[in-house]
Amino acid sequence: MTTGVIEQLNTLAGSGEPGQISLMQAKVADLSLSTLDERMVNQIRAMPGVKSVSPMLLGFEMTPEMPFLMIGGWIPTAAR
Repeated sequence: MTTGVIEQLNTLAGSGEPGQISLMQAKVADLSLSTLDERMVNQIRAMPGVKSVSPMLLGFEMTPEMPFLMIGGWIPTAAR
């Protein structure tokens, strides 16, 4: 299940599409554990050759009633 979730997260983040790059925190096992400062968005957007930047928010929750819940989202106006 873990491998499937990681693959799905990478697909959602666009890492499998030509010309799309997903950034993640250094020295972190996978995208689902990565945290980047939101201020990096404008720095990346200003780089030569960058057409768009789409920040992604991802969260996990575990409760006795719901052993695994994944919540994700993008800014509605962001390119994907």
